[in-house]
Amino acid sequence: MKLKRVFILGNPRSGTSLLRIMLNAHSGILAAPESGFMQWWYAKYREWSAEDSLNPARVEAIAADILSSKKIESWELDARDLIALILKEKPQNYGDLCSLVYLLRARNLQKTAGVIADKNNYYIHHLDTLDAVWPDARYLFLIRDGRDVACSYRAIRTLTTSSAYKPDLPENMEEIAREWRENNLRIEKHLEAKMPGRYLALRYEDLVERTQETLNLITRFLGIGFDPGMLRYYEHNDEPRNTPDWKKDTL
Repeated sequence: MKLKRVFILGNPRSGTSLLRIMLNAHSGILAAPESGFMQWWYAKYREWSAEDSLNPARVEAIAADILSSKKIESWELDARDLIALILKEKPQNYGDLCSLVYLLRARNLQKTAGVIADKNNYYIHHLDTLDAVWPDARYLFLIRDGRDVACSYRAIRTLTTSSAYKPDLPENMEEIAREWRENNLRIEKHLEAKMPGRYLALRYEDLVERTQETLNLITRFLGIGFDPGMLRYYEHNDEPRNTPDWKKDTL
């Protein structure tokens, strides 16, 4: 089966982490924890070619850069394994190389993944880069009631945590409302203009109130079968230990 690639998009605190965990509970999907490595290193390695994949020095350099990325430590990848995989598979472009990072995590988890998914809320500001990296990707666009998003923003602002990854979110209600509106419109306009037929808009409230129905809709959109294990996502929550302070609801 040809590898399918998916981006999960949404405003911060819209529930995209919960959706990622649900998808990752599917036996054929690898939806890894957040790390924006593919966007961070795009400018440096965007011209990656088959010739680069044959150059051990280039392969070692990109592997080192990727594994130095913020948050990727939670993926528990070994540099030697990544280098060996790149040299073996000889990816023809940067997007295919990035896919190997996900497939290596899947292999380490003893999982055969026909679908790989990437989730990061700050991707809202890099939508063109996502298109360039994975031009064949499908998109899941999750929208949550803005009033609940505002409550979540304010709760996090007062949260005491030792994690270096606590999100920096606005506190003023007008700013929160403006950000929610602008972010959702930015995603919607981009997908409607450039991804007709390749995106699925979803309500967070449907995900939690009509979970099986919504996950069935998603798997049909991705062209794969439904896996009942997705309904037991809470048994497979792989959120990194340094983030659950503000992601307790995913449990």
